[in-house]
Amino acid sequence: MIVLGDFNTYRTKGGSGVPPADDFLFFESLFSALSIMKIKNTDYFTYVTNRYQNVFDHIFVSSKVTVKGEQETLPICSKDFPLSKNHLDVKREINDYNENYSDHCPISANLSFQI
Repeated sequence: MIVLGDFNTYRTKGGSGVPPADDFLFFESLFSALSIMKIKNTDYFTYVTNRYQNVFDHIFVSSKVTVKGEQETLPICSKDFPLSKNHLDVKREINDYNENYSDHCPISANLSFQI
């Protein structure tokens, strides 16, 4: 089983304890109970604008799915992309991407299945 997409949620700082707790923890615990685990995406953002960056899009897989290699995305979504710099070319590139493609960056993973 593969569950993926824009969860429109993210980890909050100190997101444990009594409700309202971090809603991402809800998804992780729900899927974990079904033996569906999240593929790590530690090297990139999935939502990028000139002002904000975050990780909203995720891929979860069951034990019957093997992840080969690392997740990939566009360079504009990389944490190494100089979004924090006030550089006109960077802002123009992000604006172009947001206007012509999406405010979310595509994520992909190479998967194989046990049948």
